[in-house]
Amino acid sequence: MKKEIYQIATTCINKKGNYIVYDETIDIEDSVISNLKELYAFGLSEYGKCVNKVFIDRDNKQLQVGYCFEKKVKYEDCDETYIQETWLSIEHYIETIEKKYLDIE
Repeated sequence: MKKEIYQIATTCINKKGNYIVYDETIDIEDSVISNLKELYAFGLSEYGKCVNKVFIDRDNKQLQVGYCFEKKVKYEDCDETYIQETWLSIEHYIETIEKKYLDIE
């Protein structure tokens, strides 16, 4: 069985501590974003300046799937700040589901 997947992936990284703050995916139907132009505009408004593009390799060619943004963020529990790097991408792939039956004895 095959299922076509369209989703938006968001990964936020604390560059000071070098760890992932959060990582999530949502179905594209559940968002207002449907293309890279809208993803870019959303990223600028939510995650700061664009510092790079996100690519994947497909058939020996690079395909742009998103953007990388940065902004200064204040920790919730103190007055210190860190640079938050956010990777936004639109993922489109085919998920293959294989059904297997177990032997029942």
